[in-house]
Amino acid sequence: MDKERHFDNIMLATAEMTAGRNEAARIVGGLAKLKRLIASGEIDAVKPKDAQNGKWRCNLSQVLLHARTKPKINKSNSKKS
Repeated sequence: MDKERHFDNIMLATAEMTAGRNEAARIVGGLAKLKRLIASGEIDAVKPKDAQNGKWRCNLSQVLLHARTKPKINKSNSKKS
């Protein structure tokens, strides 16, 4: 299976799924970035209950599109045991 098709399958599978605020923020690289993406309309988010402690629900496939890449580990600089 090629990577593009695999990616498309992941996006289709997660299109109807949601992630909470903290999980979505961890995936995209922080709460400030998540709020910026929501404000710009790049991530759909709803807060079903209009209460102070109401939970956010963010579209998971859109969150994954903006996932932060992890830095590569430079093996030559890592500690040797």
